[in-house]
Amino acid sequence: MAKQTGVRKSGLLMPVFSLPNKYGIGDFGSAADQFLSILTACGFHSWQLLPLTPVGSGYSPYQSESAYAGNFMYISPEILVEAGLVTPAECLAAGYAGDSTHVDYAWVRDRRTDLLQQAYSRIDASYRSEMAAYAERESDWLDDYAAFAVIRQQKNGKPWWGWDEKNLSLADPEAVADFCRQHKQDVDYIRFLAYEFSRQWHLLKEKANKHGIELIGDIPIYVAADSADVWANRRFFKISEDQRLTHVAGVPPDYFSPDGQKWGNPLYDWHALKEDNYTWWIRRIQAGLKNFDCVRIDHFRGFERYFAIPSEAETAKEGQWVQGPGHDLFNTIFRALPDASIIAEDLGEIDDAVRRFLEQTGLPGMNVLQFSFDLYGSERDRPHRYLENSVAYSGTHDNTTLNGWLRDLDDQQRQLVTDYCGGADRKSLLRCLWQTHAERVIIPVQDCLGLGNDARINTPGTIGGNWCFRFTESQLDAIDHDYFLRLNQLFGRFFISGD
Repeated sequence: MAKQTGVRKSGLLMPVFSLPNKYGIGDFGSAADQFLSILTACGFHSWQLLPLTPVGSGYSPYQSESAYAGNFMYISPEILVEAGLVTPAECLAAGYAGDSTHVDYAWVRDRRTDLLQQAYSRIDASYRSEMAAYAERESDWLDDYAAFAVIRQQKNGKPWWGWDEKNLSLADPEAVADFCRQHKQDVDYIRFLAYEFSRQWHLLKEKANKHGIELIGDIPIYVAADSADVWANRRFFKISEDQRLTHVAGVPPDYFSPDGQKWGNPLYDWHALKEDNYTWWIRRIQAGLKNFDCVRIDHFRGFERYFAIPSEAETAKEGQWVQGPGHDLFNTIFRALPDASIIAEDLGEIDDAVRRFLEQTGLPGMNVLQFSFDLYGSERDRPHRYLENSVAYSGTHDNTTLNGWLRDLDDQQRQLVTDYCGGADRKSLLRCLWQTHAERVIIPVQDCLGLGNDARINTPGTIGGNWCFRFTESQLDAIDHDYFLRLNQLFGRFFISGD
């Protein structure tokens, strides 16, 4: 069962890809170290991140080929130099000369792959021994993922249900083992990427924790259909004998999207998961808590009831709610992981049943300031009603920025914000947020700086232009340390680094 600490906290939401550097995408190198320095200078406790998993064609970290693997593009060229795996000249050649405010994923993927293949060719016996030990510890997921990634590569990126060799498509153990023997070096390279990602990430986590900074991770409730997780564990998903998804996940129409959202993820076979004592979910949360101090579970309401959309439907409007596993799942999780630190993302269409479910789990839910001033909403959504056992945000990765939201207010809503906060401006809203009862407040870095709509991370229901915004070094240098330090002091959220 989750426990409140009684300590008021604050933090920033910063995706790794948004960190500034000269390599085209943020990574675990010096820019991450500098961001830790910003957090401590402002008196923040927490760094919240988006999922660190590999990204596909749309670059969404919520649609990944693995729930466990890391995005190799976050592996720092600088740290590879420190390890003696690449030369300074090779690191320099990996620099990006294009637009520093957006990620060019195709360019970064190609250039980082070249660099990492050079690094792999130079690993010595000591490194290989450590890598082998890591692969053994993580074999529950890494064996499946390494095989899946290489087979998919050999099949020119086709999804597993489109592979021409049925035994491989069905993840037959003998066929997969035979394939891995034939492609031993390619499989070994995937293990190298996984190990180096983990090595660099835990170096960063150690630095963060040394400075008293908690790292908050993000676990999407669903996994992608074309993923190692589904391919190797299809008994836990609603997949027909002919490998078709009859229904897919999503959400009904809401504030974000008038047609709802059809995510396309396979739905869980909760009966099969229960028969296995929910081991798959316990391992997934356990892995998250190995990498982070706390994890946010996205779309938490899907455990109480989930939205099932016919796979052939054009929009989510044709979906319907289906009962989920509820308390049975979380009672089992808490027995296995009694000290699990979890934040429940309870946004969207929430009813009394979901509220009761969340309350009984004891987990903190979420409040979003931008949703607290609906002229036709409930008074219980106002900031003064935020529960102590909750996390309050100015906005999430799916929202526009606070300044962007303010600019789009109509006259009535602007007056409500003015009356409530003492002004319809960013700093008045931040002060209002910091004053709430919520034990923890988190704001995107965009709201530290007062950036507009062009700095948003994601616009739900749209294709293209998402998950690519990056900060410049000069922008991060402009964060007002004194302002946030004072805000944290005034409202009991001040943190002094233990270092």
